[in-house]
Amino acid sequence: MSDSVKREIEVFKRKMLADRLAKCTGRQATFFNRIFPKGVPSSKLESAIDLCDRTIAKNDKENRLTEVKRIPPFGLGKDTSND
Repeated sequence: MSDSVKREIEVFKRKMLADRLAKCTGRQATFFNRIFPKGVPSSKLESAIDLCDRTIAKNDKENRLTEVKRIPPFGLGKDTSND
């Protein structure tokens, strides 16, 4: 593989990583930057992307679990005047 193709792939991976980091919370991004204080080396890009993907999936799962579904108390929300 030529050097220019390798560079294009790296640029693409870094864009993917940036997009995924933008979906993480500020706290999670700060933690990520503590893991990679000098930036993500090329050899670790795929692992960093995977870490972000798992974090985003965890956030999505937690958000689904914490959604509050409002159910009216028994007898409310139903018109019983004609019964």
